[in-house]
Amino acid sequence: SESAITFEMAMAVLYAGFAGACLALLVYNIALWRAMRERFLLAYCVMLVATLAYGIFTSGAPHYFIAGMSGSDRLAFTTPLLAYAASTALIFMRYFFENANVPRWLIRATFAHAAWMSGFATLYAVMAPGYVKQLDLIYVYSFVPVSVIFGAYVFTAWKHRDPFLAYFLVAWSGPLVSAAFRMLHALDLLPYHILIENSTLLGLTFESVVSSLAIGHRVRLLAQARNRAEIADAHAMSMADTD
Repeated sequence: SESAITFEMAMAVLYAGFAGACLALLVYNIALWRAMRERFLLAYCVMLVATLAYGIFTSGAPHYFIAGMSGSDRLAFTTPLLAYAASTALIFMRYFFENANVPRWLIRATFAHAAWMSGFATLYAVMAPGYVKQLDLIYVYSFVPVSVIFGAYVFTAWKHRDPFLAYFLVAWSGPLVSAAFRMLHALDLLPYHILIENSTLLGLTFESVVSSLAIGHRVRLLAQARNRAEIADAHAMSMADTD
């Protein structure tokens, strides 16, 4: 029918735009990482790869290239990929706020939970769909510490007046709002809408774009600081060589 064709075209535009944005941001941030060698840039690139892979499998595109792939097979990829994206997001947070006097317990908690989520995501991919109910329950609860760690970083950055906190909050408001809408729909407080079904994708797209702007701003400040340090070093060497 015409409505079905319109729906398919809208979804194709949505996923194509998402993939294009992720690829462009990935190339941009890889170039920045090669120039600056900052760890938060590398973590962000890995997060983009996981997010892009999640979008590809969510779109259903692999069905056209992999013969015999069922919906449960696709679920065994999409669910772990979202967990991989969340675990790399934790690493990105740790290095993005590297200069905010992050307490040691928070650093240990960040790496420990990132390792747990990555390990569980791999286990999910191997065991699904055999134990999907038990795995899904563990999977849902594994995101609770992510929110706690996120709040701890926000509080730490606010306490030390980190200049990049505002960018960070704006960027991650997208995934948080999308998660809230999906939860309200799951509780039957919001009716079904195509935007709710794809809210995770929209939230991740928003986060990727805004985070990249914040990263660009931070890289500019880092470059300025390095230039000032190089000028100061050159001036000191010149003074030392002058009789």
